[in-house]
Amino acid sequence: MTSFTAYAHPERVTVPSPDLDNHDGRVEYLGDLLCGLRFHFTFVFTSWLGLGGGLARVARVPDTTHLLSEHEARLMRLPAGTEVLLRRGWLVARGDRYGRHLAAVDSLVHPGRLGLAGSELEAFTAGHTPLGALAAGARHTQYVFPVVPGEPEYDDLSMPPALPDEDDDVPVLRSLATLERRGKPFAVAAERVYKPAIDHANVAVVRNLLAPLLDGVA
Repeated sequence: MTSFTAYAHPERVTVPSPDLDNHDGRVEYLGDLLCGLRFHFTFVFTSWLGLGGGLARVARVPDTTHLLSEHEARLMRLPAGTEVLLRRGWLVARGDRYGRHLAAVDSLVHPGRLGLAGSELEAFTAGHTPLGALAAGARHTQYVFPVVPGEPEYDDLSMPPALPDEDDDVPVLRSLATLERRGKPFAVAAERVYKPAIDHANVAVVRNLLAPLLDGVA
């Protein structure tokens, strides 16, 4: 069984040689990348899959307003009860006519701190573009761990409860991160990576692009 822990300080990650020849090794290395790189999930995930066309977002349910609980407010460094947007969506390969779900992302977004305008704000409102493709800022991973079939999942109080996965969506990795700009969090994102994203990793891109980036973090 794959086992690894979240890194409290991503800049101090010790980088192992990528083991990409088996499922568990890929899950673990994707976790290392999410912890060790400050790039948004969208960049890491697009590169991991070698998607020249990028990712598209498919809304699971309409965006709703949400009042931050005490746990959620601590991550966003805002008062409890602050109104934010709750967004729930899937990530798919842009242009994939089958619309296969590669990951699910739930996010709490503070629009004022997000600071989008013009065409970027229009794209955010339309909901078809991943947040990481619209907003510049630093990613701070809070945790990442593999999902083990048959074992109870961690009940995270830092986000509203996740929606049930669809029957064909098999989660293999969970992560939670804050997205920050000028030192202030503008979003908290809970990510669930599904099995096809591990099966279809572009090993050449991971070794030649992502691995060198991670090596420079240690």
